[in-house]
Amino acid sequence: MEAAEQILRDYMAYVKKCFCVTNIRYKYNRNYGDIDILAFDSKNKVLYDIGSKFAPSYDYTNYIGELADELLTQERIKKIEEYCVGIKPVKIIALSRKSINPRKRESKESELKNIFEKASYKSEIWYFEDIIIDFQSWLKEKMKQEGAKYDSPVIETLRMIALSEKPR
Repeated sequence: MEAAEQILRDYMAYVKKCFCVTNIRYKYNRNYGDIDILAFDSKNKVLYDIGSKFAPSYDYTNYIGELADELLTQERIKKIEEYCVGIKPVKIIALSRKSINPRKRESKESELKNIFEKASYKSEIWYFEDIIIDFQSWLKEKMKQEGAKYDSPVIETLRMIALSEKPR
């Protein structure tokens, strides 16, 4: 699992309190695809199908349609049904803000939303920069609590960063 996927999985599991399954492989044409994260929020009864594309140096501006198409393949939809029958997932694409041209970001977000709406799915774009900030805020609150300890390398790394920011 890539670092960005680990961050997303732990964010969903700890911050959003979702049950997560990762790297679910499925046959796609003559190759294989994988669902990076399938997360279920049992409190709100929401299923998330999350595709992670963290490549800040890569420009996805002109490939928004392809990113959406990847989350809409029939093979992927069938595989999700094996895990959660009858629950239509919210389609999430997580990437870096640097991956979409800032002058075209609003129109590309709208384009993505339209593609998913036409296929009868709700969708969101999440940016890793925002996820990290939200994760750090959550962790700072947890660090105030006595005995708040986690076995996640992601959380431990964020905790070390937070501790290193304190004045000496």
